[in-house]
Amino acid sequence: LHSFPTRRSSDLDNYTYINAAAQATIAGSILYIPPVASGYYRLRTPVTLPARTLHVKSHLAQIQADAGAFITATLGSGYAAATHTYEGLYIVSFNPGVGSGIKIYDSQRTKILNCSIQFFATGVDLQTVGSGLFTEETQIVGNNFQHNTIGIGVTKGASGASSFATTTIRDNSISQANASATPTAISIGTGASIYRGNLENNAIFLDKNSAVGLYCDGSMT
Repeated sequence: LHSFPTRRSSDLDNYTYINAAAQATIAGSILYIPPVASGYYRLRTPVTLPARTLHVKSHLAQIQADAGAFITATLGSGYAAATHTYEGLYIVSFNPGVGSGIKIYDSQRTKILNCSIQFFATGVDLQTVGSGLFTEETQIVGNNFQHNTIGIGVTKGASGASSFATTTIRDNSISQANASATPTAISIGTGASIYRGNLENNAIFLDKNSAVGLYCDGSMT
């Protein structure tokens, strides 16, 4: 279990402390972000988690992020690969409509559980980037998405593989009220495939005639 000193919102940036704690973990650790008595944590730069199994957990301590809070990147494929879990995080964009709350690419079996993610361009951003690499078996369950332009986005990069197989998006609340531009709750982009995926029991609230609940220019089969 790793944690770090509590900092208040008057500090300019908490990136150094959170990143240092993340990089100091060993495989299988829990990185716990404790609530603060008042104020919030500030991340001017997203924290890229180390390439080992790690569980980032909080009890809804508020993290305000300038361009995104956390990145899971290139953990590889196969059941021997490392995995990341995010649980109980409360992430808010400091610059509404900018960045991704959590970005995941070229990694498998990432879990996002019981988090609240608000005011980003994309709340959770799933991507494939590297040639032949997949972002599969992601579980996005029990989260609260509010005021993001896209709640959950699935995007195949120019060189990335198409497979986002067995992605689970379940039991989430996605409210696009007051989101900028044309809000979309769930977006599956061109060339992306979430075959054998599970989209189930998501409560979607759209407050604009132009808003979209599920956009799919890829494949769900």
